Amino acid sequence: MAVPGKLQAGAVVVDEAGQAGEAETLLAVRAARPGCCLLVGDPAQLPATVLSRTAGPQGLGRSLLERVAAGRGGCAMLQRQYRMHPEISRVPNRLFYEGRLQDAEACWGRSEESVQWMPNVDGALRAMALVDVADGVEEPSGTSRRNEREAELAVRIAAHVWRSGQALEKDIGVITFYAAQAALLQQKLKAAGLAGVKAATVDSFQGSENRVIILSCVRADGTGVGFLRDARRLNVALTRAQATLVVLANVAALMRGVRDSGHHGEHVSHMVEDLRARHLHVSSHDVWAQLGMT
Repeated sequence: MAVPGKLQAGAVVVDEAGQAGEAETLLAVRAARPGCCLLVGDPAQLPATVLSRTAGPQGLGRSLLERVAAGRGGCAMLQRQYRMHPEISRVPNRLFYEGRLQDAEACWGRSEESVQWMPNVDGALRAMALVDVADGVEEPSGTSRRNEREAELAVRIAAHVWRSGQALEKDIGVITFYAAQAALLQQKLKAAGLAGVKAATVDSFQGSENRVIILSCVRADGTGVGFLRDARRLNVALTRAQATLVVLANVAALMRGVRDSGHHGEHVSHMVEDLRARHLHVSSHDVWAQLGMT
């Protein structure tokens, strides 16, 4: 941490400014005493982590970026995205960015990088797919949750992509909303000889990307949507993949959870409806059959 008055800088650039509290940002700015301060980040993604139960409700987790964006200060949106295949960017663009994002020309070339995450899959399904794991069961694990069936399928898909020579281990990421599921995935990936495939929570994966992302939603009891109540967390999850994104979810249970959550789950239902309308959904039974397992 810089000492106030000891660092002189003409300008200060704060990256991932949406994840820094106002106090942290102001301390850095005061230390440097710059003539210009540039905050770079995304208010539509996850904010700073605040562990205190009293500080959070008092607004101490709010970022300076969020305050500036909500006010009349100078704020510009970078509207061209260079990461995602257009089939992937469509959902977050409509849900979180009011359709203002534009796909760079290079993004259309992501089709060549998309993988056959199961044999015979083709077309847009190579880039974006919702897999209905209807037999997935959600289980408590300490204060967290896990879903064995989703974990098994995620690892099997990752193994198929790697063993078929379509991607290196480092190009594949498996993310989830729950720490217990991330731990289970790490265990199963290691047992499958895929220790180089990263398994992590969505929160810890913010700021990262992979060519291939497999997202395990976990929830399957139909009583709310859990961590998905925060739309920003879904936004982070849907924007980590470059060429292929496979979402694993017990769709019927997830939609019951949406109804149980009221307006807090609307973004989840919009995602499901969009993927269904584009015919980018498939049953896990079909996936298992193609992968040679039941």
